[in-house]
Amino acid sequence: MRGYTRSIVRNCLKVVLLVASSGTLRWTPGWLYLALTFLFEFSENFYLDKDLCEERHSMGSKEGSQTWDRALLKLRLFLNYLLITIAVFNRRYPCSNDFST
Repeated sequence: MRGYTRSIVRNCLKVVLLVASSGTLRWTPGWLYLALTFLFEFSENFYLDKDLCEERHSMGSKEGSQTWDRALLKLRLFLNYLLITIAVFNRRYPCSNDFST
């Protein structure tokens, strides 16, 4: 159950990060991303074995997991939050060039 709690906390952090960075609740692509993320993460609970699901949600904190594995999982989590923040700031303060012309 501890892994599920971490998953819920991580997803709530994504919502707070998205809303705080964008400065508004009106951002459809952001909400679509969050909805797909939540749907994927919580639907896997119904299709995967309970032990495997618990292991995935625990982020390598189970006994016997390798140090490098835990480090890679934390790096992936950090990069995911960084990606959300950059995308939201790019929406709020458009600075990307339009390369289509």
